[in-house]
Amino acid sequence: MNNYNFLLILKLSFKTIFLNNYAQNFSLKRLVVLFLFIPTFLLIQLSNRIFLFLDNFFFRGYKKVEIKKPLFIVGIPRSGTTYIHNVISKNSSIFTTFSLWELIFAPSICQKQIFHFFIKVDTLFGKPLTKVLNLIEKKAFKDINSMHKTTLSSPEEDFFLFTSIGACFLLIIPFPFKEIWDLGFFNSKINPTSKIKILTFYKSMIKRHLYFYGQEKTYLSKNASFSPWVKDLLNFFPNSNYISCFRKPEETIPSQLSILAEGWKIFNNKFENEFFKDPIINIFENYYKELIKLSKLKNQNQFIVLKIQDIKLDFKLKITNIFNTFNYEIPPEFETILDEEDQKNKNYKSSHNYKLDNFNININDLKNRFQFVYKYFNNF
Repeated sequence: MNNYNFLLILKLSFKTIFLNNYAQNFSLKRLVVLFLFIPTFLLIQLSNRIFLFLDNFFFRGYKKVEIKKPLFIVGIPRSGTTYIHNVISKNSSIFTTFSLWELIFAPSICQKQIFHFFIKVDTLFGKPLTKVLNLIEKKAFKDINSMHKTTLSSPEEDFFLFTSIGACFLLIIPFPFKEIWDLGFFNSKINPTSKIKILTFYKSMIKRHLYFYGQEKTYLSKNASFSPWVKDLLNFFPNSNYISCFRKPEETIPSQLSILAEGWKIFNNKFENEFFKDPIINIFENYYKELIKLSKLKNQNQFIVLKIQDIKLDFKLKITNIFNTFNYEIPPEFETILDEEDQKNKNYKSSHNYKLDNFNININDLKNRFQFVYKYFNNF
């Protein structure tokens, strides 16, 4: 049984240094990366845990916050979830969501108060600190921006909230061990006790966020890793709504592999099929099966399927229909934003290049394996 907590983070850190079967032969690059990453990572997580603990003394009112009709954007990775999240988050009079800097450095109310104080001071002096941070993030995110445009202030997947308890799937890059791989099969491989602990922690994080930004707001989450979590999320948030995004397997799988490969290289992990490609494809298969199953069973007033073609062709219409179905308000200023995005969408072309051949994936084998997906969507 895996206990997802801070002790697991310590255990995984030890394993990745001394007992890592996923690592290639010793290299100076890997040693330097681990020397820089592990202490920094542990320090950030320990700091976050301390401030989360302090919230219980200084801002205990967050526990009484009611989470009303949260909207979860789930789906297959690389299927438009990020774009939809970014657009809906612009409806800021209704929704609130986490920015990347909060997820990493300020998940607690205490930290938010401290950071926002310094933001106000920085603004008074003409934002010198902001300008320096903008230069740093341009260099830091330069390689990934063609695949996944990222800034510290942009809305981001809230799976980063789970890093301090070791339940964030992205940790598969530095910690490619069973405890993290199992999160891709949350529906079947995570025991009920661990599920309750993880989701209780998550609920407390959302309550903190709403306490700080406004209890009247609707919480907005985008997390492709939640695809096998939806059934359990519904138990914790019975009034929640879901947008489930889909795209062809031959497009999503190489796209996701190409992003993960960049992290795999940094930590000098093995690229043999059994260490990289195969487990990722297994997880994708589970995501597709679970989401299709849920789309058939769940009330359509709570669960809406969106194909990437829908985003490209009729974006404003689709988002408007979703808002009407879920009974979310569309203020005039957000309608203007939707008009602008509708025009942008028709001319958009991704600069992210990826091919099945890069990962020795045969398209016919892939289509046979994922035949159930094409059947469900009538060949898209």
